[in-house]
Amino acid sequence: MKAERRLAHVVEEAALKSTARTTTQSLPLGAPELLMADSPPVPVDLIALTPSEFDLFLAGYRSGYSHGLDAGRDQADADAAALHRAACRVVQSAAKLDPWPVAQQARRSRQEAAAALARRRATPWPLEAP
Repeated sequence: MKAERRLAHVVEEAALKSTARTTTQSLPLGAPELLMADSPPVPVDLIALTPSEFDLFLAGYRSGYSHGLDAGRDQADADAAALHRAACRVVQSAAKLDPWPVAQQARRSRQEAAAALARRRATPWPLEAP
């Protein structure tokens, strides 16, 4: 039982070491420094890269570039949507308003109704000429 656990532990450590070794070995120049977030970025010598390393570099570059394009498109869509919502509010509020002659007629009819009510009460209406 102890021997099996010890063997499993040794195999697990070897697997972790080989994974760590292959991970750092497969990365291009300056790879261990690139893995640390605190360290400054290490420049990559594109001329010294092997074709497979250069393909990996281009794949990462294209991924970042397309992500930036997608983020830019999303931002442009959000800006356009905000402008469209504001324009929609303006158009809807303008559609709720009566046309100018209709609004003037409604205002006059309200004034006439108020003047008639004031005459019925026998009080002078302030806007009527005596």
